Amino acid sequence: MRGILMNKAGDTSERRATSGNGLSAFTALTLLGSCLLLGACVGDITDFDSSDSDSDELDLFCPEVITNNGPVSAHAPPAPFPDIASAAQTDNSGRDASSDSGNTSTISPRADNCSIEARKVWVYDAMRDYYLFADQVPDSIDLAQYADEQELIEALRVEPYDRFSYITDASTYEAQFEKGEIWGYGWQTSAQGEDILFAYIDPGSPADTAGLERGDKLASLNGYTVAEYRELPVETRKAIFGENGTPTTVTIGYIRGGAATVEVDVTSGSYLLETVTDTRVIERGNHKIGYFNYLQFNNPSRTALADAIEELETAGVNELVVDLRFNPGGRATVASEFGARIGACKVMGQEFGTIAFNERYDDQDLTWDFPGHAIKLELDRVYFLVSDDSCSASEMLIESLKPYMDVVVVGDTTCGKPYGTMARERCGKALNLVETVWSNASGEGDYYEGLAPDCPALDDTSIALGADDEVLLSNALAHIESGSCSTPNAAGESRLAARMGSAATSNEDWTDPALVELASQLNDGARGLRF
Repeated sequence: MRGILMNKAGDTSERRATSGNGLSAFTALTLLGSCLLLGACVGDITDFDSSDSDSDELDLFCPEVITNNGPVSAHAPPAPFPDIASAAQTDNSGRDASSDSGNTSTISPRADNCSIEARKVWVYDAMRDYYLFADQVPDSIDLAQYADEQELIEALRVEPYDRFSYITDASTYEAQFEKGEIWGYGWQTSAQGEDILFAYIDPGSPADTAGLERGDKLASLNGYTVAEYRELPVETRKAIFGENGTPTTVTIGYIRGGAATVEVDVTSGSYLLETVTDTRVIERGNHKIGYFNYLQFNNPSRTALADAIEELETAGVNELVVDLRFNPGGRATVASEFGARIGACKVMGQEFGTIAFNERYDDQDLTWDFPGHAIKLELDRVYFLVSDDSCSASEMLIESLKPYMDVVVVGDTTCGKPYGTMARERCGKALNLVETVWSNASGEGDYYEGLAPDCPALDDTSIALGADDEVLLSNALAHIESGSCSTPNAAGESRLAARMGSAATSNEDWTDPALVELASQLNDGARGLRF
C-alpha cells in the first residue's frame, strides 16, 4: 500500500519539481506549502504575502554553497497541482448527492448543495479519490448511518496510520493558521501516575486569566471528581465543554502545592496564541546555549521565530535547544524556513524533503529545498525537547535536519504523523484528509509510530519551563556538557521505562492508559484545532 512505508516516498527523491510560472523560488514554495502539509489555506492563493522572506536569492546568504541542481530557483515546486482541487479555492466541482456513490474521481457534491447528505457524499468521494489510503476505503457504504461528516471520516480513517483526518469550520481553520487566533480554554493537560496535571497554560488564554498554572493538579470539573468524570458517558463529557465558537463556562477545581482545592470558572473564548515564549540564553562553561519554547507552526509565528533567532544570534549562542513538547504542528513552509535559520549554510539550497500522493496522483509527487534567510544561526547541532504531543511539522523539522547536522532529541516518543493535509473548503467547512506522506533527503520518514528520543525523559510539571533544572532541558544541558544523557527525576525515569515496555519496572509506576486517554480528551479543542 503506497504511503505507509516512507521509503516508497523516498523513491521520488531524484525528481525535482520546477517552477514554470515565473514565480521566485521562495514565492512558489510558499504558495504550495502554505496549503500543503498541515497548512491553512482558505481563500485566494494570490493573497498570500511572502514579504516575510529575507530574500529570494540563496547566494546572498551562503555564497559558498553550490547545489548539484543549479540555482535554488530550479528547485521550487510549482503552484498548486491542477488535478486536485486547490485548498486555496472553493471546491465547486461535484455531482448531486442523490446520484450513485460508485467509483468516481470527481469531488462532490455541487457547491450549491450544502445539505448534510450532500456534504457526506462530498467527504466520501474525497476519501475514495485523493485520500492517501483511498484504495482501502470501501466501494460502497450506507451514508445514512453516519450522523455527520466527522463521524463518517472517523469510521473510514485507515488505522493505525490515520488518526488525523478531520473536518472543521473554515472560519476557525483560517483564523488559527492565518491570524493565530485560537478558540478554546488555553490549557494542555498531562496524565502522570494517578493524577491529571496542567502541563501548560497559554499566556493570555481564558485558563491563564482564571489563574491556572503549570503544575496544578486537576481535582474536579463542574463538581465531578476526576474519578466521577471518567465514568460519565463520552457525549456527556463532551457536552460539558461546549461547541467550538460557543462560549462555555466550566468550573475547574485544582490543587496547587498540596493546598486545599480551589475552584475557578473558565469560559472558552478566542485569544491570540503567543507562539514563541521563554527565549533565554544559558551559559555553561564555553557553551552559550539558546533556548525558547515554540508552540505552533502558523503564519504569525514566522515573525516571532525571526525575532527569537535574531536575539540569539546577537547574543552569540553556539548551541540551541528548541522546546517542541506542546507543538502539534502547522505549516510545512514554516518548518522549512525555521530549519533554514537553524542549519544556515549547511542546509540552505539543500533538499528539505519529498511529499508523495496516492497512486492516482503520483505524478504530483515533488521535492523542494530549504529557502535562504539572512537571520540565521551557524550551528553544528541542535536539540529538540519533545513529548507525545509533538506532532506533524514538529517531527518534519526534526527529520529534515538530520541529513545535514547533529540532531539530539530529548523527551518522550513523538505522536507519529509523517502525513500531510490540504484543506478543501465547501459550504463553510474545511475538509482536511491525509493525502501526502513525507520523507527527508535521506528517504527516511517511516515514523507513524513516532520518533524515539535519543535522551528519554518525562516532563515534570512541577518545574517551570525554561528553568535549568526542568527535566527535559536539564537532560539537554547535560548532553551539551558531557555528551551523555542524564535523567535527574527517578519517578519520571521509572514511568518512562514502563511506557517503553521495561519488564523490570513496577506497574505502580505506570500511568493508567484510561487516564492518559482522559487527559487527551480534555485537550481536544482546549488549545484550538489538533491536527
